[in-house]
Amino acid sequence: MIENIETKILETLEADSKKAKSPLEKIKIERCPEDAASRMMNAATGSVWIHFAGVKPSDPNGIYSAVQEDVLYFDIDIIMRNLRTGNTAIVTDRAGAYDVIDRVRAVLTGFKPALKAKPMWMTNCELTEAGRGFWYYTARFAVRVPYTAAAGRKDETVYGIAREITFHDGRTVIVKSEKEN
Repeated sequence: MIENIETKILETLEADSKKAKSPLEKIKIERCPEDAASRMMNAATGSVWIHFAGVKPSDPNGIYSAVQEDVLYFDIDIIMRNLRTGNTAIVTDRAGAYDVIDRVRAVLTGFKPALKAKPMWMTNCELTEAGRGFWYYTARFAVRVPYTAAAGRKDETVYGIAREITFHDGRTVIVKSEKEN
C-alpha cells in the first residue's frame, strides 16, 4: 500500500508538471533516491523527492479482525536553486522554492491516493537546510486510510483497504479486504 500511494503522489505531481506555466514544469520529480544522504539535485532548477515518512495507526477495533484507521505520512522534499522568482509573475525556468511549495500544496491537498482513503492534507513544511547553492524544504503530507488484517486465517493474511458494511442500528462489520488498483 505504501509504495502504491507513493506512486500515485508521484504521478499526480508529474501530471501537474506537464501543465503550461506550472511552477513544477521544469522541476525533476522523482522518488527519493536510495542514497538520500547525498542530497544531490538532479535538475538545474530544482528537484522534488517523494518518500514515505511513517505511519500512526489507531487503536484496533473490530470483532474478528484488527481494524485500524492509519494515518500515513509522506515527505515531499523540495530542493531548489532559487528561493523566490524575483517578481510576481511565475517564470517557470526560474521558479523558486516558495512557488514550488505553494504548488505542491495546492496539487496534493484534497487528493485521494488510494481506495477508501480520506483526502490528503499538509501537516507542516519547514526549511531543513540552506547552503551549498540550494534551499531544501520538507513538506509533510498525511492521508488517513482504513486498514484491516484478518485474524485467525491460516492460508494467508489479508492486508489492504477495509471494506465494511454498516447496519441500520449503527454496527459496522468488516467483510473482506480489497486489493488496491
